[in-house]
Amino acid sequence: MKKLILTVLGQDRPGIVAEVTGVLFKHHCNIEDSSMTILEGEFAMLLVVSLPENMNSSDLKEKFDSLVKKSDLYINIKSFAEGVLKSVVPEPRNYVISVIGADKPGIVYHIAKLLAEHDANITDVETKRIGKGDRVVYAMILESNIPVNVKIPQLESEFAELGKKLSVEITIKPIESLTF
Repeated sequence: MKKLILTVLGQDRPGIVAEVTGVLFKHHCNIEDSSMTILEGEFAMLLVVSLPENMNSSDLKEKFDSLVKKSDLYINIKSFAEGVLKSVVPEPRNYVISVIGADKPGIVYHIAKLLAEHDANITDVETKRIGKGDRVVYAMILESNIPVNVKIPQLESEFAELGKKLSVEITIKPIESLTF
C-alpha cells in the first residue's frame, strides 16, 4: 500500500479537520497516524495517509486544489523515501517526561539534548505557557522511547540536576502498555 505524509497549515477556524478529512474520505484514503494542534492561532496538521492502489501523490494533490484555493490553507504532500517505509514497533520502554517551571529560552533544547545523549527517541512534544501576568508557568509534556540499556535512576538524577540549572521540575514516568 502506498503511504504519504500530508501537512496542513493555516489560520485556525472551525471546519478545517472536516474539510481535509472529507477530501481523504471521498477519495478512499485512510488516515493511519495523525497529530493536530493550534499554535498562536495557526492550525497545524500532520497525517500519515495510505492511498488506494489507483492513486499517487500527484493525484491526491489535485484532489486538494479546490480546497487550497477557497480556504487559504497550505497543504504539502510528501512521499516516503523508497526503501525507508517500514513498520516501527517501539521498544516497551516508553516514558512521559513532564517539565514545569519558569519560562525561559533553551528548555526544550536542553531536555532534547540530554535525551539524545542517551540515544532516546522523542516521539511527541507539547509545550504551553499557562497563566497570566507574573503567574505564567511553562509546561512541557514529552514522550520518549528510552533504550533498554539506559538506567532510569541515572537519567532521573541527570534530569534533577538539569532541572536545578533551568529552574524547572522534571519528572519521568513509564507509559504503561495498552493491550486490546
